[in-house]
Amino acid sequence: MQRLGLENPIRVVSLQVGNEPRPITLLFGQPESGEALHAKMEDVPYIYEVQKNLIDILRTQHIYYKDRRLFPDNPLPAEATLKRLTISPFPEGEPIIAFPEKKPLPEDEPTNSKKSDSLTRELEVAREALILGLADNLRNLRVREFTSKAFQENTFSGPDGDVPWAFDLEAAYNLPEGNDPEQQTLSLKLTPRISGSEQGAGHKESGNAFLLRQQTIDLLYRILPSAQPPPEYRAPPKQTPDVDLQENTPEP
Repeated sequence: MQRLGLENPIRVVSLQVGNEPRPITLLFGQPESGEALHAKMEDVPYIYEVQKNLIDILRTQHIYYKDRRLFPDNPLPAEATLKRLTISPFPEGEPIIAFPEKKPLPEDEPTNSKKSDSLTRELEVAREALILGLADNLRNLRVREFTSKAFQENTFSGPDGDVPWAFDLEAAYNLPEGNDPEQQTLSLKLTPRISGSEQGAGHKESGNAFLLRQQTIDLLYRILPSAQPPPEYRAPPKQTPDVDLQENTPEP
């Protein structure tokens, strides 16, 4: 037991199963060499070697086990429809994304633009689909991980330090008839994309700061204008065309 690190376990996990009066207690131990991870039930003599990465899952921070839904007690009804979505530079600025977009009146359009442009329309439809996809992702937002520090007005405190907010996002939804109020609004602050798989966000009303899931990060990247690739991105090397040596060989 002592040799395997179970005399002083590095994790003790209690599981309450159904209506059982006593929880099941599991002990996890690791020898000083760190070569293996062992586990056993408290009242059973058998010891098992388990996967070493299991210890990374058994975190001791209570926030890790928090419900990953941002609004577990007040989810948006499935029948709710998007009314408005805007993304603006933080702290103040004109929206860089606005849905629905205000269309110019026909009499305000230049004469040469009144003819329908099928390619432009296709791009508009594709962009609308992305925005609606983002709105659907946000309606009952699930986060990748809550941070240990609460929401802050100007910065996001993440695993790699403090990052200033870059965007304000607001999404308003019309609730089904009979609801009071008739509208529900979600307001978030967003950091720039920190890495390929990391972007921070904050929700002032609940006091939460968190990391976004990859699906949300990718949707934002595809929607935001002039979005930069993640810092670790490296463009593939340019291919050097093969030279036909026979063509360049002088004739005797």
